[in-house]
Amino acid sequence: MKSILDFYTAMHIFVEKHHGRGTNLFPRWLLIAGIYFRMAWGYGIRTLTRLKEPLFDFFLINISLTLGVMMRFGVSLDEAPDYSGMQWISIFLVYSTFYMTTFTFLGMYHRYRNNPERAFLGVFIGFLLNVLIVYFIKEYNFSRIASFYCWGFNSIFISGWRFAAQMIQSKETRIRFKKALVVGRIADAAAFRKMVSFSETAPFIIIGCVEVTPGALRGREKDGVYVLGLIDELRDIIKEYAVDMVIMVGSSLPYSKILSVGSTFGSMTPEFKLAPELKVPGENAPNGSVTLIDIHPGGLFGNSRR
Repeated sequence: MKSILDFYTAMHIFVEKHHGRGTNLFPRWLLIAGIYFRMAWGYGIRTLTRLKEPLFDFFLINISLTLGVMMRFGVSLDEAPDYSGMQWISIFLVYSTFYMTTFTFLGMYHRYRNNPERAFLGVFIGFLLNVLIVYFIKEYNFSRIASFYCWGFNSIFISGWRFAAQMIQSKETRIRFKKALVVGRIADAAAFRKMVSFSETAPFIIIGCVEVTPGALRGREKDGVYVLGLIDELRDIIKEYAVDMVIMVGSSLPYSKILSVGSTFGSMTPEFKLAPELKVPGENAPNGSVTLIDIHPGGLFGNSRR
Protein backbone atom coordinates (compact mmCIF):
# COMPACT_ATOMS: atom_id res chain seq x y z
CA MET A 1 0.00 0.00 0.00
CA LYS A 2 2.86 2.37 0.77
CA SER A 3 4.16 2.04 -2.78
CA ILE A 4 0.79 3.24 -4.12
CA LEU A 5 0.82 6.26 -1.79
CA ASP A 6 4.40 7.14 -2.75
CA PHE A 7 3.59 6.89 -6.46
CA TYR A 8 0.58 9.20 -6.35
CA THR A 9 2.31 11.61 -3.97
CA ALA A 10 5.08 11.89 -6.56
CA MET A 11 2.45 12.57 -9.24
CA HIS A 12 0.96 15.33 -7.06
CA ILE A 13 4.39 16.93 -6.63
CA PHE A 14 4.99 16.73 -10.37
CA VAL A 15 1.70 18.48 -11.15
CA GLU A 16 2.39 21.17 -8.55
CA LYS A 17 5.85 21.78 -9.98
CA HIS A 18 5.16 21.69 -13.71
CA HIS A 19 1.43 22.43 -13.98
CA GLY A 20 0.77 24.62 -10.97
CA ARG A 21 -1.81 26.60 -12.92
CA GLY A 22 -3.24 23.66 -14.78
CA THR A 23 -3.04 22.99 -18.50
CA ASN A 24 -4.83 24.34 -21.53
CA LEU A 25 -7.44 21.59 -21.24
CA PHE A 26 -7.66 20.86 -17.49
CA PRO A 27 -7.57 23.21 -14.50
CA ARG A 28 -5.23 22.43 -11.59
CA TRP A 29 -8.00 21.28 -9.24
CA LEU A 30 -9.21 18.74 -11.80
CA LEU A 31 -5.71 17.28 -12.25
CA ILE A 32 -5.29 16.92 -8.49
CA ALA A 33 -8.75 15.42 -8.14
CA GLY A 34 -7.97 12.94 -10.91
CA ILE A 35 -4.77 11.86 -9.17
CA TYR A 36 -6.47 11.17 -5.86
CA PHE A 37 -9.46 9.53 -7.51
CA ARG A 38 -7.09 7.16 -9.28
CA MET A 39 -5.27 6.51 -5.99
CA ALA A 40 -8.56 5.72 -4.22
CA TRP A 41 -9.48 3.41 -7.08
CA GLY A 42 -6.14 1.59 -6.78
CA TYR A 43 -6.57 1.20 -3.02
CA GLY A 44 -10.10 -0.09 -3.51
CA ILE A 45 -9.13 -2.70 -6.11
CA ARG A 46 -6.25 -3.98 -3.97
CA THR A 47 -8.44 -4.11 -0.87
CA LEU A 48 -11.20 -6.03 -2.67
CA THR A 49 -8.60 -8.43 -4.07
CA ARG A 50 -7.27 -9.14 -0.59
CA LEU A 51 -10.77 -9.50 0.87
CA LYS A 52 -12.32 -11.65 -1.84
CA GLU A 53 -11.81 -14.90 0.08
CA PRO A 54 -13.13 -13.59 3.44
CA LEU A 55 -16.12 -12.01 1.68
CA PHE A 56 -16.85 -15.26 -0.15
CA ASP A 57 -16.66 -17.21 3.13
CA PHE A 58 -18.94 -14.65 4.81
CA PHE A 59 -21.46 -15.13 2.02
CA LEU A 60 -21.30 -18.94 2.30
CA ILE A 61 -21.69 -18.83 6.10
CA ASN A 62 -24.92 -16.87 5.78
CA ILE A 63 -26.16 -19.18 3.02
CA SER A 64 -25.44 -22.16 5.28
CA LEU A 65 -27.27 -20.58 8.21
CA THR A 66 -30.25 -19.78 5.98
CA LEU A 67 -30.41 -23.40 4.81
CA GLY A 68 -30.02 -24.63 8.38
CA VAL A 69 -32.91 -22.47 9.58
CA MET A 70 -35.09 -23.65 6.71
CA MET A 71 -34.32 -27.32 7.45
CA ARG A 72 -35.11 -26.81 11.14
CA PHE A 73 -38.24 -24.65 10.87
CA GLY A 74 -39.48 -25.36 7.34
CA VAL A 75 -39.13 -23.36 4.15
CA SER A 76 -42.03 -21.10 5.08
CA LEU A 77 -40.60 -20.64 8.62
CA ASP A 78 -44.05 -21.27 10.13
CA GLU A 79 -42.47 -23.05 13.11
CA ALA A 80 -39.67 -20.52 13.60
CA PRO A 81 -39.44 -18.44 16.81
CA ASP A 82 -41.25 -15.13 16.70
CA TYR A 83 -38.09 -13.06 16.31
CA SER A 84 -38.13 -9.49 15.11
CA GLY A 85 -36.17 -8.44 12.04
CA MET A 86 -33.35 -7.00 14.18
CA GLN A 87 -33.14 -10.21 16.22
CA TRP A 88 -32.70 -12.28 13.06
CA ILE A 89 -30.03 -9.87 11.83
CA SER A 90 -28.20 -10.12 15.17
CA ILE A 91 -28.27 -13.94 14.96
CA PHE A 92 -26.73 -13.91 11.51
CA LEU A 93 -24.12 -11.33 12.56
CA VAL A 94 -23.12 -13.26 15.68
CA TYR A 95 -22.83 -16.52 13.75
CA SER A 96 -20.78 -14.92 11.01
CA THR A 97 -18.52 -13.13 13.50
CA PHE A 98 -17.66 -16.31 15.39
CA TYR A 99 -16.89 -18.23 12.22
CA MET A 100 -14.90 -15.44 10.55
CA THR A 101 -12.89 -14.73 13.72
CA THR A 102 -12.04 -18.42 14.02
CA PHE A 103 -10.98 -18.59 10.36
CA THR A 104 -8.73 -15.57 10.79
CA PHE A 105 -7.00 -16.87 13.92
CA LEU A 106 -6.42 -20.24 12.25
CA GLY A 107 -4.57 -18.51 9.39
CA MET A 108 -7.04 -19.48 6.70
CA TYR A 109 -6.43 -16.20 4.87
CA HIS A 110 -2.66 -16.23 5.21
CA ARG A 111 -0.48 -19.26 5.87
CA TYR A 112 -3.19 -21.91 5.36
CA ARG A 113 -4.92 -20.30 2.41
CA ASN A 114 -6.87 -22.84 0.32
CA ASN A 115 -6.27 -25.58 2.91
CA PRO A 116 -9.44 -27.73 3.16
CA GLU A 117 -8.29 -29.54 6.34
CA ARG A 118 -7.73 -26.26 8.18
CA ALA A 119 -11.09 -24.99 6.90
CA PHE A 120 -12.84 -28.09 8.25
CA LEU A 121 -11.22 -27.51 11.65
CA GLY A 122 -12.21 -23.85 11.58
CA VAL A 123 -15.83 -24.69 10.80
CA PHE A 124 -15.95 -27.16 13.70
CA ILE A 125 -14.51 -24.66 16.18
CA GLY A 126 -16.90 -21.99 14.93
CA PHE A 127 -19.79 -24.39 15.43
CA LEU A 128 -18.72 -25.09 19.03
CA LEU A 129 -18.45 -21.39 19.81
CA ASN A 130 -21.91 -20.71 18.42
CA VAL A 131 -23.41 -23.54 20.45
CA LEU A 132 -21.60 -22.72 23.69
CA ILE A 133 -22.58 -19.05 23.63
CA VAL A 134 -26.11 -20.11 24.64
CA TYR A 135 -24.79 -21.20 28.05
CA PHE A 136 -23.22 -17.81 28.71
CA ILE A 137 -25.82 -15.48 27.20
CA LYS A 138 -29.26 -16.77 28.08
CA GLU A 139 -30.97 -14.17 25.92
CA TYR A 140 -29.25 -15.69 22.91
CA ASN A 141 -31.32 -18.87 22.83
CA PHE A 142 -31.11 -20.00 19.21
CA SER A 143 -31.82 -23.52 17.98
CA ARG A 144 -28.85 -25.88 18.38
CA ILE A 145 -30.36 -28.15 15.72
CA ALA A 146 -30.25 -25.31 13.20
CA SER A 147 -26.65 -24.69 14.31
CA PHE A 148 -25.86 -28.34 13.63
CA TYR A 149 -27.32 -28.11 10.13
CA CYS A 150 -25.34 -24.92 9.58
CA TRP A 151 -22.15 -26.73 10.61
CA GLY A 152 -22.84 -29.44 8.05
CA PHE A 153 -23.41 -27.01 5.21
CA ASN A 154 -20.38 -24.94 6.18
CA SER A 155 -18.23 -28.07 6.23
CA ILE A 156 -19.31 -28.77 2.66
CA PHE A 157 -19.14 -25.21 1.32
CA ILE A 158 -16.15 -23.70 3.15
CA SER A 159 -13.96 -26.79 2.90
CA GLY A 160 -15.37 -27.78 -0.48
CA TRP A 161 -14.36 -24.72 -2.47
CA ARG A 162 -10.87 -24.89 -0.99
CA PHE A 163 -10.59 -28.55 -1.92
CA ALA A 164 -11.69 -27.71 -5.48
CA ALA A 165 -9.18 -24.85 -5.67
CA GLN A 166 -6.44 -27.16 -4.41
CA MET A 167 -7.29 -29.78 -7.03
CA ILE A 168 -7.29 -27.21 -9.83
CA GLN A 169 -3.98 -25.81 -8.66
CA SER A 170 -2.51 -29.30 -8.43
CA LYS A 171 -3.72 -30.11 -11.95
CA GLU A 172 -2.21 -26.91 -13.32
CA THR A 173 1.07 -27.75 -11.63
CA ARG A 174 1.07 -31.25 -13.10
CA ILE A 175 0.48 -30.05 -16.64
CA ARG A 176 3.00 -27.20 -16.40
CA PHE A 177 5.85 -27.81 -18.78
CA LYS A 178 9.22 -28.00 -17.06
CA LYS A 179 12.07 -25.77 -18.21
CA ALA A 180 14.86 -27.97 -19.51
CA LEU A 181 18.48 -26.96 -20.04
CA VAL A 182 20.54 -29.05 -22.46
CA VAL A 183 24.22 -29.56 -21.61
CA GLY A 184 26.43 -30.55 -24.53
CA ARG A 185 27.67 -29.28 -27.87
CA ILE A 186 25.29 -26.92 -29.65
CA ALA A 187 25.03 -29.35 -32.59
CA ASP A 188 23.98 -32.19 -30.26
CA ALA A 189 21.54 -29.89 -28.43
CA ALA A 190 19.94 -28.88 -31.75
CA ALA A 191 19.64 -32.55 -32.78
CA PHE A 192 18.06 -33.39 -29.42
CA ARG A 193 15.58 -30.53 -29.79
CA LYS A 194 14.63 -31.83 -33.23
CA MET A 195 14.09 -35.29 -31.79
CA VAL A 196 11.95 -33.89 -28.95
CA SER A 197 9.81 -31.95 -31.43
CA PHE A 198 8.54 -35.28 -32.79
CA SER A 199 7.43 -36.40 -29.33
CA GLU A 200 3.88 -35.56 -28.27
CA THR A 201 4.49 -36.52 -24.64
CA ALA A 202 7.66 -34.63 -23.67
CA PRO A 203 6.69 -32.66 -20.51
CA PHE A 204 9.39 -30.03 -20.92
CA ILE A 205 10.49 -27.18 -23.13
CA ILE A 206 14.13 -26.54 -24.00
CA ILE A 207 15.17 -23.04 -22.98
CA GLY A 208 18.75 -23.22 -24.26
CA CYS A 209 22.09 -24.95 -24.24
CA VAL A 210 25.18 -24.90 -22.02
CA GLU A 211 28.20 -25.54 -24.23
CA VAL A 212 30.93 -27.97 -23.14
CA THR A 213 33.29 -27.15 -26.02
CA PRO A 214 36.25 -25.02 -24.82
CA GLY A 215 36.14 -21.50 -26.25
CA ALA A 216 32.53 -21.75 -27.45
CA LEU A 217 30.70 -18.48 -28.04
CA ARG A 218 27.76 -17.42 -25.90
CA GLY A 219 24.66 -16.41 -27.84
CA ARG A 220 25.42 -18.72 -30.74
CA GLU A 221 22.29 -20.21 -32.28
CA LYS A 222 21.60 -23.39 -34.20
CA ASP A 223 18.13 -24.55 -35.28
CA GLY A 224 16.40 -22.47 -32.63
CA VAL A 225 18.70 -23.44 -29.73
CA TYR A 226 20.80 -20.68 -28.16
CA VAL A 227 23.99 -21.05 -26.14
CA LEU A 228 23.21 -19.51 -22.75
CA GLY A 229 26.71 -20.02 -21.36
CA LEU A 230 29.62 -22.37 -20.81
CA ILE A 231 29.94 -25.37 -18.53
CA ASP A 232 31.71 -23.39 -15.78
CA GLU A 233 28.62 -21.17 -15.54
CA LEU A 234 26.15 -24.05 -15.20
CA ARG A 235 25.25 -23.38 -11.56
CA ASP A 236 24.53 -19.69 -12.19
CA ILE A 237 22.49 -20.43 -15.33
CA ILE A 238 20.33 -22.94 -13.47
CA LYS A 239 19.55 -20.35 -10.80
CA GLU A 240 19.01 -17.46 -13.21
CA TYR A 241 16.56 -19.31 -15.45
CA ALA A 242 14.91 -21.37 -12.65
CA VAL A 243 15.70 -24.59 -14.51
CA ASP A 244 13.63 -27.66 -13.63
CA MET A 245 15.58 -30.23 -15.64
CA VAL A 246 19.18 -30.60 -16.85
CA ILE A 247 19.57 -32.96 -19.82
CA MET A 248 23.04 -34.11 -20.86
CA VAL A 249 23.50 -35.04 -24.51
CA GLY A 250 26.41 -36.17 -26.65
CA SER A 251 29.77 -37.66 -25.78
CA SER A 252 32.84 -36.31 -23.96
CA LEU A 253 30.73 -34.64 -21.28
CA PRO A 254 32.43 -33.53 -18.02
CA TYR A 255 30.08 -35.61 -15.84
CA SER A 256 31.86 -34.95 -12.56
CA LYS A 257 31.62 -31.20 -13.04
CA ILE A 258 27.95 -31.40 -14.04
CA LEU A 259 26.84 -33.69 -11.23
CA SER A 260 28.77 -31.77 -8.57
CA VAL A 261 26.40 -28.87 -9.26
CA GLY A 262 23.46 -31.00 -8.15
CA SER A 263 24.54 -31.02 -4.50
CA THR A 264 24.44 -27.23 -4.14
CA PHE A 265 20.69 -26.58 -4.47
CA GLY A 266 19.22 -28.48 -1.50
CA SER A 267 15.52 -29.30 -1.93
CA MET A 268 15.30 -27.15 -5.09
CA THR A 269 17.76 -29.31 -7.04
CA PRO A 270 16.62 -29.73 -10.66
CA GLU A 271 16.25 -33.16 -12.22
CA PHE A 272 19.40 -34.45 -13.93
CA LYS A 273 18.91 -36.72 -16.93
CA LEU A 274 21.05 -38.26 -19.63
CA ALA A 275 20.06 -38.79 -23.27
CA PRO A 276 22.07 -41.93 -24.13
CA GLU A 277 21.70 -41.55 -27.91
CA LEU A 278 20.25 -39.15 -30.40
CA LYS A 279 17.71 -41.05 -32.47
CA VAL A 280 16.69 -39.79 -35.87
CA PRO A 281 12.92 -39.06 -35.82
CA GLY A 282 10.95 -41.27 -38.19
CA GLU A 283 13.67 -43.91 -38.43
CA ASN A 284 15.02 -45.10 -35.10
CA ALA A 285 12.21 -43.48 -33.09
CA PRO A 286 9.06 -44.09 -35.12
CA ASN A 287 6.75 -43.32 -32.19
CA GLY A 288 8.36 -40.00 -31.43
CA SER A 289 9.41 -41.19 -27.94
CA VAL A 290 12.38 -39.77 -26.05
CA THR A 291 14.35 -42.09 -23.77
CA LEU A 292 16.16 -40.42 -20.88
CA ILE A 293 18.13 -41.85 -17.98
CA ASP A 294 17.29 -40.40 -14.57
CA ILE A 295 20.33 -39.60 -12.50
CA HIS A 296 19.51 -39.68 -8.80
CA PRO A 297 21.56 -38.21 -5.97
CA GLY A 298 22.70 -41.60 -4.74
CA GLY A 299 24.20 -42.51 -8.09
CA LEU A 300 21.21 -44.63 -9.10
CA PHE A 301 20.04 -44.68 -12.67
CA GLY A 302 16.69 -45.44 -14.22
CA ASN A 303 15.11 -45.17 -17.66
CA SER A 304 12.21 -42.91 -18.42
CA ARG A 305 10.43 -42.47 -21.76
CA ARG A 306 9.05 -39.07 -22.78
